[in-house]
Amino acid sequence: MGPSEVAIGDARATWRDDSVVQFEIPYQFTSGSPRKAYQWRISFPPTHEFGFRQTEAWELKADGVQKTGIQVATTELDTFEIQLFEAESPDREYRPISNKATGKVPQYSATPPAADGAPAT
Repeated sequence: MGPSEVAIGDARATWRDDSVVQFEIPYQFTSGSPRKAYQWRISFPPTHEFGFRQTEAWELKADGVQKTGIQVATTELDTFEIQLFEAESPDREYRPISNKATGKVPQYSATPPAADGAPAT
């Protein structure tokens, strides 16, 4: 059985605090199903900030939303890239199986927005 193929939708980034960017990543297996070891790789071009999350097959469904946070050293981030990789086991080589999703990181604010979405006063 060959590698799976996954389509990543419009991923969303938010700040959990001044050192963690939280992601919601919609995905769908378009070929194959979750049955191996996976790694979500997230970068913040043009910076050197980078993170990944190991994921086991049982943590994924045929389609769903992966939620994860990446610790970063700066709040000066503008964009992100996310791609899913697959391996036969966690100690084997990972290969890309998805599109590369991109998006904007919102500007960090130490003051959370009000419940209605308006800036807090």
